[in-house]
Amino acid sequence: MSDADVQRFKRLREYLQAVRTVVDDPDLDQEIELVSELLEHGRADQEVPR
Repeated sequence: MSDADVQRFKRLREYLQAVRTVVDDPDLDQEIELVSELLEHGRADQEVPR
């Protein structure tokens, strides 16, 4: 995942968290968790094994 993609997913997660708070919809937690998992896997793919 490119640095630009990481930033996009971070912004998406922040947006979803804000919407979740405003509309008080716990169902959005699934989407937030999914984006977080994608970020974790994307960062892991960038790590260089030593």
